[in-house]
This record gives sequence, structure tokens and C-alpha cells, in this order.
Amino acid sequence: MSRRTQLLTVLGCVGLVLAASSVQMLVVLDMAITPVRLLVPVGLGSLFGVLLAAVINARAVARQSAAQLEAQRQEIAHLNEQLSRTVRLQGHELKTARSRLLETDRLGAVGLLAGGLAHDFNNLLTVVLSGAAFLNETASGEAREVVEGILSAGERGATLTNQLLALARPPRETTGAHCLNRAVEGLEPLARRLVGRDIALAVARCPGSLTVPLDRSFVEQLLLNLVVNARDAMSRGGTLTLTTERQGPQAVLKVRDTGAGMSPEVQARIFEPFFTTKGEGRGTGLGLAVVMDAVQRAGGQISIDSRVGAGTTFVLTFPLAAEAPVQVTPPNGTDVGERGQVVFAEEEANLRRVTTTVLEQMGYQVSACAGQADALAALEACLGAGQPVILVTDLLLGDGDGQTLVHEARRRAPHLPTVLTSSLGLEAPSDATVALAKPYSTARLVDALLRATHRARPDGGGATGSSSGGAPRSPS
Repeated sequence: MSRRTQLLTVLGCVGLVLAASSVQMLVVLDMAITPVRLLVPVGLGSLFGVLLAAVINARAVARQSAAQLEAQRQEIAHLNEQLSRTVRLQGHELKTARSRLLETDRLGAVGLLAGGLAHDFNNLLTVVLSGAAFLNETASGEAREVVEGILSAGERGATLTNQLLALARPPRETTGAHCLNRAVEGLEPLARRLVGRDIALAVARCPGSLTVPLDRSFVEQLLLNLVVNARDAMSRGGTLTLTTERQGPQAVLKVRDTGAGMSPEVQARIFEPFFTTKGEGRGTGLGLAVVMDAVQRAGGQISIDSRVGAGTTFVLTFPLAAEAPVQVTPPNGTDVGERGQVVFAEEEANLRRVTTTVLEQMGYQVSACAGQADALAALEACLGAGQPVILVTDLLLGDGDGQTLVHEARRRAPHLPTVLTSSLGLEAPSDATVALAKPYSTARLVDALLRATHRARPDGGGATGSSSGGAPRSPS
């Protein structure tokens, strides 16, 4: 009850009492009633004034209580609305988190599947690539076109395997460096085969070196994924342009196609794993996710300029890195005697047979072994006869592992040239061993043998080179 209401109530009661007293005095004066009799009407007037004041006060309290109840009701309604919004938002976040968890589980399952299949699948692809390259040396006419188709299919299978492994392996920092211009130049012949005859390939490289902080394997895989993506966007033919530029302290790679282009909605999801706009059986949705992974490893950025019906341009920006050490490769004209003996340890029988045939055709003498014990015995026989020997071993063997075999071989011959192959990816070895990722072509295998020989020389090479992993290349 307000002060004004209280004051009016008191004044009303006093006025009522005075009015009653005045009336009673007039009655007394006129009717000669004694003052004692005035007590009854004065008391009744006072009681009436008190009751009136109580009624007024009660009504005021009731109005104040009603106002407070209305304010509380409005506040409760506001709180209920806020709570409803919070519940809806948390429900949406929970649904999103569940979807991400399911996606993570799916990627984990794909990683386990990829890791389990990569070894055998890459062995099969190595047999295909090595055998096709061997046949391509003597094939001509239609037979040569068939063999080149086999090589192209094998290389695309190798690219897909590398994409799965790139997503399956935990992220790691890249420690290597590779020239972007050299990678574009080296992969140009393969890119021309991949895009086919209906697509024109234009390459424009800036002068000088563009060394980026990415291993050779990442750079080659990145380029192949962008080329394949551009080819699939030009189902009716077109032009694919690869451009390298130097912009201050940055290297820029631009990949432009004249294909169908992308809508803003597609561009927003283009780097999501397993997202694809291609028909069933024509795409996995992994290629651009691997590209984004490689760019992020290098501390770079990627942007897209695309419009429906007007083509797409990917712009990749990398910080420039220190120039990679130049790998000195002995000349290919080395005679048979200098090439010497190769101890080849591989548990896959078909791969042993094909690789032995190819290396013997190129002038090497090969001792093919299925396991660690046989390889050590063959190695000791060659060392005992004083023959120059190179050890090539897979990381996984039937009775051991390749790293243990290399360690045991180096105990017998500290400067022994060694090549370590693997289907699951290899870090650059800390010693003079050359790492070679499967599937590999004949040209990459021979290149690894020559580099291993150079590194193992007491007067040169050493362990300063980088690994030879990465996407397969066609024989030169």
C-alpha cells in the first residue's frame, strides 16, 4: 500500500469521526442530551472509519498483489521461452554431435579397412604396373594402346589407395620440401594420359624454383587428385590449365577447368570426405578431402572460383620453403657389372617373379627371397664372394620385418645400399636407406636402386636425400 493511500485513509477516518461528533453535538444542544451519551455514536463513527480504512487498504493490497502476480507470470513465460529455445538448440547440437560421431566412426572403419587391404592391394598393383611397364617396352600399335590403358588404370588404382591411406593415417607434420614446378613437369605425361584425348592440357610454369614445405608424395598426390577432379568435371571435353606463379614469399598453383562448374551449395561441402556429385560408381568423394589435408599440412590456403556452366578454378597458396637438397643420381648407362647383385625380399610370390624378371632384363642379377632368413643367407653369400650387392626388402615379411633385416644386414656390411618398400607409407629413414612406397613402377624402383647405391658410397650422398614415396610415375 502506497503512502498516499495510507494518508488518504487516515484523513477519511478522522473526517468521519469529526462529522459524527458534530452531528451528535447538534443533537445534544437541541435535545439536551448529556455528553456521556455521545460516547456511543462517536465509537460507532470511529469503528465505521476504521472499517472503511481497512476496506480501502485491502483493495489496494489486492491490486498490488495482482500487479505482482502479472509481473511474475510474464517473467515465468519469458523464462519458459528461453528454456524452450535452449532445449531446441541443445537438441540440434546433440543431433549434430551424433552425426559427427557417426561420421568419425565411419572414417575409423574406413581407416581400418584401408590399412588391412592396402598391403595386399598395393602388392597386386605393383605387379600390374611393373608387368605393364615391361610389356610397354616392346609393344606397338594396338597392343601398346592396351598396355597404356593398363598402366593408366593401375595408376588410378594407386591414387585411390593413397587417398584412403591419407585419410586413415593420423595427421602428421610434413618434414620434407619439394619443388612445385618440378612436380608439375614430372607428372605432365601422366596427366595427359589421365585426361584422355577429348581434353586439352595446358601447362604454364613460372621461371625458377617453387619449393613448398611438402614431401614429394604429398605434392604428387595433390596434383593427381586435382587433375582427376577436373577431368571428371569435363565429361564432354574441354581444357585443363595448370599454372604456377610466385607471389612474393608464396607459391601459387592454379588448376582451371572449363567443365560444368559448381553451385554455392556444392562449394560449401566440396572438401567433406565422401561428399561427391558424381554418379554411383564414378567417385568416392575422397580426392578433394586429401587435397585440403595436404594444403593444411603445408600451412597453405585453398580457394575456389566456380560458377555453374562456367568452369572451376582451384587456387592453392603455399609458403615458400628452403630449397630441397638436390639428389644426385648416377647415370643410367652403368654397365651390368657395376649394377651387380640385388637381394630382393618380398613375401608376395607374383611380385617376386615379376620384379625379378624386370630387374634381370635391366642387367641386375637377382636373388629373390620370401623371408628374412633366406635374404640374410643370400646376402652373406654375395658378400663372401665379393660381389657388389643391393638389399631391397618389404617392410612386412613372413618371418620378420624389413627394418630388422636392414639392421642385421648393416651389421654385416655398414655401407650396404638398402631400399625399404611398404604399402602403408614410410617416413624418411634416419640412415642412408631409400624409402619406396608401393605400388611402384619399374622406373621408380630402378631410380631407388641407383640412389641407394649413391647414398651408400663412403664419399658422398649420405642420408641427406628425401624418401622416394608418393604417387606412381610412368617409366621414362
